Amino acid sequence: MARFHSSYANLQYTIEDMIAEGDKVMVRATARGIHTCDFMTKFGKATATGKEITYAIIFIYRLADGKLVDLWEVYDNLARMQQLSVLPE
Repeated sequence: MARFHSSYANLQYTIEDMIAEGDKVMVRATARGIHTCDFMTKFGKATATGKEITYAIIFIYRLADGKLVDLWEVYDNLARMQQLSVLPE
């Protein structure tokens, strides 16, 4: 995760929605950052573009006894890979 974050300058998350029910909290967010560092993906190399990249993320947290016990993350990797020109639009 640290390598992923280091590939983007000024990486920021904007919370669009947050919903809590029972022991779970769901967060829908938008990530934005400047792609400043090369990295490898399973689709090929993402050469630094200097472009602002924007993509959606959903986090689901499960809490027990006031502590985080599970975390699930879903990233819109298709949109991200298209903006990095790794995959065609």
